[in-house]
Amino acid sequence: MITEIMYHKREKWALYPGTVFASAGTLYSGGRFFLEFMRKDEMIGNTIFNAWQMATLVLFLFFSLWLCFSLYRRYQNLSRNKESI
Repeated sequence: MITEIMYHKREKWALYPGTVFASAGTLYSGGRFFLEFMRKDEMIGNTIFNAWQMATLVLFLFFSLWLCFSLYRRYQNLSRNKESI
């Protein structure tokens, strides 16, 4: 639902291409990470994570960085536009 709102307001909010996708990926992988704790799979080495939890954790970090970078670029662009006015 959050990404649906972002998708419909992407032009009004001046979002960069890929920001909505990064948001969806962050929300999905973050939620999936916690859902994977309900599964009883073998753990990796001496960690508390199984293979799928590690995979979704890596995806969550990747999409979070992408989302932060996109929003930072948007913020920089908006602040430059205000200075030029």
